[in-house]
Amino acid sequence: MGLGNLSEVLFFWTAFPNNFDFSPIVSNKISLCNATTNDKNFLLHSRMGHSTFFPCSKCYMCPMAKQSSTPFRTNKSHSSDIFSLIHVDVWGPHCTAHRDGSRYFLTILDDYSHATWIFLMQSKGQVPSNLKSFIILTKNQFEKSIRRIRIDNGK
Repeated sequence: MGLGNLSEVLFFWTAFPNNFDFSPIVSNKISLCNATTNDKNFLLHSRMGHSTFFPCSKCYMCPMAKQSSTPFRTNKSHSSDIFSLIHVDVWGPHCTAHRDGSRYFLTILDDYSHATWIFLMQSKGQVPSNLKSFIILTKNQFEKSIRRIRIDNGK
């Protein structure tokens, strides 16, 4: 793609073909992290995170980055005490296993304090035992009982 010289730990481009075609990269929405360019405006644009100061017609992400989203609805219900409501979510399987073989995560969030606990699991079948352990932990360590559990039933 180009020629460069090694200077300490970085390569500096000395020659780059001026006729490099970006259209396959842009049209297929492929990341430009493996492509290089000597176009200074495009480099500044990429480094500034789709900045309007350096607009780029080659970037497919710019129109999407400029879109606005509707705000989240405000939630009027708030817990009045710790562990009155906890949110439970299971995530996985992760493509890379942990050292102990865990590929699933059980995340527990207290609605009042926003404290979070994460349990690593080898299978989804470990959710009930981890949840029971957490309920026992809250009784022993915090002297509190969990009143409600909100879960999405694996959706």
